[in-house]
Amino acid sequence: MFDDLFLEIILKSNHKKLFTIIALTVLFSMNAQTFWFQGTGSNTIQTAFATASGDNSTAMGASTTASGQASTAMGYTTEASGTYSTAMGVATIASRYASTAMGRDTEASGDYSTAMGNGTTASDYGSLVIGQYNSSGSSATSTDIFSTANTAFVIGNGGDSSNISDAFSILFDGTTNIAGSVTATSFVGDGSGLTGITGTNGTDGTDGTDGTDGTDGTDGTNGIDGTDGVDGTDGTNGTDGTNGTDGVDGKRIDTKRMVLE
Repeated sequence: MFDDLFLEIILKSNHKKLFTIIALTVLFSMNAQTFWFQGTGSNTIQTAFATASGDNSTAMGASTTASGQASTAMGYTTEASGTYSTAMGVATIASRYASTAMGRDTEASGDYSTAMGNGTTASDYGSLVIGQYNSSGSSATSTDIFSTANTAFVIGNGGDSSNISDAFSILFDGTTNIAGSVTATSFVGDGSGLTGITGTNGTDGTDGTDGTDGTDGTDGTNGIDGTDGVDGTDGTNGTDGTNGTDGVDGKRIDTKRMVLE
């Protein structure tokens, strides 16, 4: 009857859009009161088949429980028991401070940890686990204190809960394990610090460009002048030449007599 009354008002009104919004708002509020209930904790909200028992918590879906303070549980048989935790999906558990579990059968049991995927477990402080059925990080190194020995990031590739394994894992100290082969087209630096690498050699890199010519050096200083050589000794005087011999006295010839004779 209530719905019919609003429909009649909307059809007769010149402001159909306005009344449509009002009608939808009222109907949504009535439906919300049907599906949402006050939980057992203080300032909580839950759906009909969920339990919100932690103060300021929210639970929705079927058989979900939000028991941690300000926690959120949604989906089916999920449990958020840690303070500020979130569990969503199917059979997920977020049991530590600010932890998050999502997917199916995942568990976040370390402070600030996150578990996603199928059957994953994030038990170390601040760790992130994805994939399925991981090995590293499934048992805690430190759940509530940061440690460089903790797993930082893990990709699980196990077959089931009895066959757990990892495709990739890295600790907060940088220690890294990779189950398969790694292909890298380049490295930062010359790769001289890498060990245990096999495979074919990469192609030679291209030649670098020639460097620019250097600037001319400055002229050297002039050398100092050499010392003057010593003067040579004077030569000896030559010997006096010998006097020439006196010439013979010429005979007087009487030209006149020679002619007459």
